[in-house]
Amino acid sequence: MHACGHDGHMAALLAAARILSDKRSEFKGRVKLVFQPGEEGAKVGDRMLEGGAVDDVDAIFVIHLWNEIEVGKVSVEAGPRMASAGLFKINVKGKGGHGSMPHQGVDAGLAGASILLNLQSITSRETNPLEAAVVSVGIFKCGESFNVIPGDAYLEGTTRCFSKEVNDSLEGQIRRIAESTAASYRAEADVEYRQIADPVINDTELSRIARNSVKSLMGEGANILFEKTMAGEDFSLYSRRTRSVFALVGTRNEKKHDFHPHHHSKFNIDEDALQIAAGLHAKFAMDFLNQQ
Repeated sequence: MHACGHDGHMAALLAAARILSDKRSEFKGRVKLVFQPGEEGAKVGDRMLEGGAVDDVDAIFVIHLWNEIEVGKVSVEAGPRMASAGLFKINVKGKGGHGSMPHQGVDAGLAGASILLNLQSITSRETNPLEAAVVSVGIFKCGESFNVIPGDAYLEGTTRCFSKEVNDSLEGQIRRIAESTAASYRAEADVEYRQIADPVINDTELSRIARNSVKSLMGEGANILFEKTMAGEDFSLYSRRTRSVFALVGTRNEKKHDFHPHHHSKFNIDEDALQIAAGLHAKFAMDFLNQQ
């Protein structure tokens, strides 16, 4: 169960297509509707770009339904909104041996554990303390028996940040720490790093247009300020090609459903938010085009 709202995103965009079709005479220009296949693993975004999905657009607007915001409220302020997301995998190669004679082996488990700890120095000692960054190891595996020195270890984790400069430095830092730490224990480390998503940073002018679109549809009180999140979003890949703005549309309504966060097995939304999302998609497109 994906449980993140992307079925709602599709419904809202299809409804926006109907609205824009009905109001075709009220705006000049062309609107392209781009759906978001394979969002969670960001394995399709690059292929969408390679296929020219946004090569011919002047700006791109996206909505993510958001259960931490009340229905009827929208966050679309300028600046950083979601973090980058990187995936790293580290294979540590040592030499197995008997637990009673550790000097005869090369303990990959010890090297791996040290790598896990030393990676935390990236955020505590190598990143500007005024910049937010996360390096988290979610998988650490080694060993198969209580009395055997493990010859192999495996670590897998993620990086998150909002700064493009910080993001560009993380791969090299992880690689250096993993390889040098392993070497200090006579082991070897092989590092694989993949950039899943860039930081999502809203264009200032597009954010202004979007906030005015929200105000026109729902009144001034609908615009709220909502703290950026360390979650990642492959929409950022599309932002490499054109100016962009990312809106969070509230779906929370505890009068209808108990609150559960995204990816919870009982995640649910107030479907009234779909009308808001569809209307906002269409209104932003019309407002943007009519101001060009």
